[in-house]
Amino acid sequence: MSKRILTEQELAEKRGNLAITHDKVTEHMLTGKNGNKIFTGISNATRKAANLSKLAKIDNMTVQPVAEPHAYDGRRMYADARGTAIEKGLLSATITQIGLEVQRSKQLAFAERIVLSFADQMKVGFIAGEEYEDAPNVMQMAFSGFNLKDVIDPKSKEFVYRVTLATEENGVLKRMLEEKYNIFIIELPKLPRTIDKVPENQRELWEICRVIKTPYKNFERMLKMTTLATPTAKLLANEFKKTMKSQQTVRQIIDWDEEVERLRREREREKAKARAEGIAKGMEKAKAEYEPQLAAQSNQLAARDKEVERLRSLLTNNNIDYTLPPPKIAKKRSKSTHER
Repeated sequence: MSKRILTEQELAEKRGNLAITHDKVTEHMLTGKNGNKIFTGISNATRKAANLSKLAKIDNMTVQPVAEPHAYDGRRMYADARGTAIEKGLLSATITQIGLEVQRSKQLAFAERIVLSFADQMKVGFIAGEEYEDAPNVMQMAFSGFNLKDVIDPKSKEFVYRVTLATEENGVLKRMLEEKYNIFIIELPKLPRTIDKVPENQRELWEICRVIKTPYKNFERMLKMTTLATPTAKLLANEFKKTMKSQQTVRQIIDWDEEVERLRREREREKAKARAEGIAKGMEKAKAEYEPQLAAQSNQLAARDKEVERLRSLLTNNNIDYTLPPPKIAKKRSKSTHER
């Protein structure tokens, strides 16, 4: 089926609505020549927001290619991107596995997706038989374009949350392995409008989030209102503008969006059809199963009626009164004085 050619006005409108939170745009940002710098910068800004130590350069970064629309339900790995940071010491090295998720619109069970991505990072680079103390540290980041009301208090004004393992004793939580295992959830809708309301250690991340969440149509206005001081935020902004200026890239993203939407509608129609067929088959099965039972019961009732009629004729022929007396109705017993 040939695609409809968009007018320049339609193309400009669709381009204006794109932001880095879009799957395909995220992929372009991280697969470009500066992708490793961007990934490392985002990771360290997130760690700084929780007062954790800075990571070395991230190596072995892998970006999950956004699945083709026809295979959109299949995923070759959980995280949108992941990488490895190695801190070399005198006698040993500390390995940290980093995962990144970006989700622009509400997704059911997104919290479960974050945890699955986190768990997936735990086994990367760890071979069975090794000492458990050599298991890699794990850091999972999740940038959400919506509020996770099911896991985070919607009244909270924080925009970044650190999730760790913990033990509980008498209602008091104590962090467990807090340097080793960390999940960071960043709720973009809760991002403060101005940096003066942001704690010092979270300001780098705030700048990066401003760049990530702002659609292209508002991007220049955002840059005029926000003085970007963080190198990663500046680099990310430049890469985003460069990507949006490429007619070919924008058309590919829009075509992909339209194909995904077409297939989504097609899947919905197939599900509705399957439900309808399932109901019809269920009715046929019930009919096949219960019709013989109903027929047997009907035959029993017919036989009983026939026998009643035979007995009635017999009584009539022998001049025997077969009129049944009216049923006796039990009188209510009046309450005794004691019962009253």
